[in-house]
Amino acid sequence: MRTLLIDSASPVIGVAAYVGAEPIWQSSVRQLQGADAWLGPALEAGLSALSGLDRVAVVVGPGTFTGLRVGVASALGLAMARNVQVLPLSSLALRAWLCPESPDVLVVLDARKDRVYAGLFGWDGQGPVLRRSEWDCAPADLCALPPATVVGEGAQRYRDLLEQAGHRVVADPDRSAVGQVGSWLVLQEARPLQEISLHYLRAPDAKIPAEMRQNGSGWVDPVAEGR
Repeated sequence: MRTLLIDSASPVIGVAAYVGAEPIWQSSVRQLQGADAWLGPALEAGLSALSGLDRVAVVVGPGTFTGLRVGVASALGLAMARNVQVLPLSSLALRAWLCPESPDVLVVLDARKDRVYAGLFGWDGQGPVLRRSEWDCAPADLCALPPATVVGEGAQRYRDLLEQAGHRVVADPDRSAVGQVGSWLVLQEARPLQEISLHYLRAPDAKIPAEMRQNGSGWVDPVAEGR
């Protein structure tokens, strides 16, 4: 089973190529803007390493709106072109693999506006298991949780707060996990393209401007039309 894995949920984006559970190529980078500029060449390199493709795995959220859309659009386009299915993954579950030796792993992503996306995981014989649903909260809310090992970009940003509450933030909490999840990937089931959707946890901030109106073909801007 040849799998290409794409993660663009946070500024640390990554791509990995797997044959079965074995990663044969991987790359990651911290890219604050323009994820698509790095992602295109990375996907080409991953595909070259595989010499064929059976499925595409992609993180569908939670995470940054733009980053997720770029990654999922790339995955869907690639899957359509190669006539393969897509394996949707949680960004938080993926990052839990940074600490598979810890019985309780708290994954924290920066959600901006002084909020975080969080997931608390334990483990079974197959991989990370959510102890409660992934949630969007204020960083201070995590202080009420029992002490856990914390990873993710949000762990780096709110390290002092989390450590004061008794959590253990690992030394490099926001590194990529794309090359560490082979044993988990082989157990996951891919889906047809039409079943893939983004998992934001939060409604988009973008709103349709009041001066915009809708017609049968979509939204029209009266200013752009000269009115």
